[in-house]
Amino acid sequence: MAKCVKIWAFLLISGIVLLQISTITALANELWVAPSEAETTYGYWGVTSTGAAHFTFTIPEDMTTFSDAKIVIISTATLNLQYTVTITVATDGQSYTNYIKSEVGPTDTLLGKELQEIDISGMIPTTVVPGQDHISIFFSANAPYKPYIKVMGLRFIYVGTSGAEGPTGPTGPTGPAGGPPGPTGATGPAGATGPAGPAGATGSAGPAGTTGPVGLTGNTGPTGPTGAKGPSGGPPGPTGPTGPVGLTGNTGPAGPTGAQGNAGPTGPTGPTGLTGNTGPAGPTGAQGNAGPTGLTGPTGLTGNSGPAGPAGPAGAQGNAGATGPTGATGATGTTGTSGINSFTYYSSVELVNNMLSGGSTQVQASCPSGYKAIGGGYSSNSSTVVAYAASVNFASNLYEVTFVNLGTTTTSPTLEADVYCAQFTQ
Repeated sequence: MAKCVKIWAFLLISGIVLLQISTITALANELWVAPSEAETTYGYWGVTSTGAAHFTFTIPEDMTTFSDAKIVIISTATLNLQYTVTITVATDGQSYTNYIKSEVGPTDTLLGKELQEIDISGMIPTTVVPGQDHISIFFSANAPYKPYIKVMGLRFIYVGTSGAEGPTGPTGPTGPAGGPPGPTGATGPAGATGPAGPAGATGSAGPAGTTGPVGLTGNTGPTGPTGAKGPSGGPPGPTGPTGPVGLTGNTGPAGPTGAQGNAGPTGPTGPTGLTGNTGPAGPTGAQGNAGPTGLTGPTGLTGNSGPAGPAGPAGAQGNAGATGPTGATGATGTTGTSGINSFTYYSSVELVNNMLSGGSTQVQASCPSGYKAIGGGYSSNSSTVVAYAASVNFASNLYEVTFVNLGTTTTSPTLEADVYCAQFTQ
């Protein structure tokens, strides 16, 4: 009894495990995209050395749902990285500028000499078409940070189409009598309906029926009674109608055959018949004896000279010449920047009165003396006044933002431009 209980418990647990396995969703697929730029190495990792990289690929044909897009980098120093990402999407027959979206100046904190993933999932458009759209992603660290950034590649993660359904597993053994029933197994998929059979061929038409026999001629009716005799001496009565023609009598027997007549004269001779086909050729006669050899003719003239033969193979490679003297050592290059000494930012807030519909204004935030502009940001307290363009003016060390009123009425928004500044040590 204990053994039966153990078997029943094993089957129940196995059924629950199989039921759980059947509900596990498929793992996401992942596409690894290497940079288009030439690679160098950092340690044992293949990376770009310019602090920037292009990633170009086609949206996978089996993608049903997009999940994540992450750029994998290594920073050689601990810093607050600012960077720019530009995404372009086009398909066959479209302009290479069909869809362009840029994000300028986001910041990520990086630890020195550690692999980091920068999540750009929010920039991938939701309208991409799997198997048709081509996408280009350009990542670039802002100028002051480029010497410290090594780009490894791009992770593109998505959910693909489900694989084919596996075959139905074998039926488990029957549980012990008296035990509780096990869980009901999942219903298998319905089998495909078989194709309809071909229509039968149309039978041939039956033969036409034979014509029925002609009906018999009806019997002649009886002769009518003779009319009463008229009174004597009176005029003759009218002639009665002619009676019907009597039936044709039977054919009499054939008479005896007459005597053989005399032979007629001979007819003229007919034309000559056509000539028959030619008979087959007779066998070839035996070979006759060879005739005597003729006299030798005079020697012919000498023919023209033939064309020149092909050139002979090239001679063997000569010995290498002596190595020249070593050139003079070049001058030492200038020392690059060693790092950021300090980091700060400044804001410029402006209240714009009576900004017309469709009107625009520019707000600038400048770095103090001794600092370099490396990025910026902006804000608006109006839902209809948005940033139309924003950029870092490295020459003037300021951040410029152009706002435009997209609303249909005049408004007075408060607008802000922020510039991020850094001081570098030599």
